[in-house]
Amino acid sequence: MYLERLCTPAVLFVMIMVFHVIFELYDKNYSMAVTKVVASIVMILFLQLLCVLNMEVIGWLIVFLPLIIYTYMTIVLFFVFGTHPEEAVKRFEVNGFT
Repeated sequence: MYLERLCTPAVLFVMIMVFHVIFELYDKNYSMAVTKVVASIVMILFLQLLCVLNMEVIGWLIVFLPLIIYTYMTIVLFFVFGTHPEEAVKRFEVNGFT
């Protein structure tokens, strides 16, 4: 199978993108699903190229960096707004302005 020929970061990226494409298809957003498939193929080829050039660490960074940034931003949002964002937003309203 083709997955056996891919390096580990590329295989992990394939699994992540399969879930993304399935979610787009479930939402009946077919054009976005096709766009993600095309972008995924390009990205998989790029990750494979990095692995062939012995730059697998950079491939891992490319795969995990969006996940790390997303997790960081989620934690920051929880610290700023807490678990009840309605209360935090109400504190910043100015009288007479919404």
